[in-house]
Amino acid sequence: MDVPVNTARSYREDFGQAALGDDPGVLAMIRDPRLNLAVWRGAAAAANNSYLMDLDISKLSPDVRWTSDYRREILNYTWPVHQLRDESRLLALDYALEDAGFPEGSGGRMDMARTIIDLVGHFAAVCKPNGGSVGTSLMAFQPSENNFWHTDKGDLLGLVTLRGAAGTWWRPDCTMRENGRDIEATPVRANDPLAQATAPGDLLLLKCRDTDQALIHGSPPVPGQRLVMVMWPF
Repeated sequence: MDVPVNTARSYREDFGQAALGDDPGVLAMIRDPRLNLAVWRGAAAAANNSYLMDLDISKLSPDVRWTSDYRREILNYTWPVHQLRDESRLLALDYALEDAGFPEGSGGRMDMARTIIDLVGHFAAVCKPNGGSVGTSLMAFQPSENNFWHTDKGDLLGLVTLRGAAGTWWRPDCTMRENGRDIEATPVRANDPLAQATAPGDLLLLKCRDTDQALIHGSPPVPGQRLVMVMWPF
């Protein structure tokens, strides 16, 4: 069920303070003080396509260490917003993906580069409308029993699951403003009756700790490797 911004508060018990829609315009709703999450459904049509599903994520950037027992950053890239659509940026990203171990192929690496640039463009239109820079990271995740509900540093964050099941889970029952940090000691569990799931390919724009409405979220406790794109404004 999509929740228009003018009824987000009334649907809070079921959906949290969220706006969801099939158009990128929904992302701008994150500016509304009633919301802590905006979701553009189906933003990345390439999510879970055959190219991504055939990737052996364990072989991407093999020299990069796991930052935890279940997470590893395989690519980090910074975008000056005013140069985002330059052809040179597309080629540079393609080279960076190649260096990280992404193979060529029909519907493969270059299409993934275009997908990333398109997602960054929509993120930047909301978060950096007057210019500046956007940081992008590709994170590899593996299933873990030690994944906890959490919030993120900063002001706004963008998340897209490019490969894997269930997207990102979030807790519609609370925000950091109301619950402090108590919930962060709670592991993400598959039988959590309060958890809501987004879908692979959805672009989540969520508020973080520099606001008083940080969204509590976590990686889903599902089998299989996941590839998640993260974006943040500079």
